[in-house]
Amino acid sequence: PAAPKHASPAPANQPAPAPVAQPAPTPVAEPVVNNNSPASDKSSGGNMGPIIVVILMIIILIAVYKLA
Repeated sequence: PAAPKHASPAPANQPAPAPVAQPAPTPVAEPVVNNNSPASDKSSGGNMGPIIVVILMIIILIAVYKLA
């Protein structure tokens, strides 16, 4: 009777932390990938960086003109 008692809580505890650990790293990995993508583009190609800056500047200018 001791063996089945120890066997039942073991599998019940194992699947619980597994699904909890899976969703945690996924959202954490997304912002890390987004933060590393512009840096890698600037270092490797150097074309995406200036384009992103120009787009941001245009968006800021449009927002300033709309507010003014």
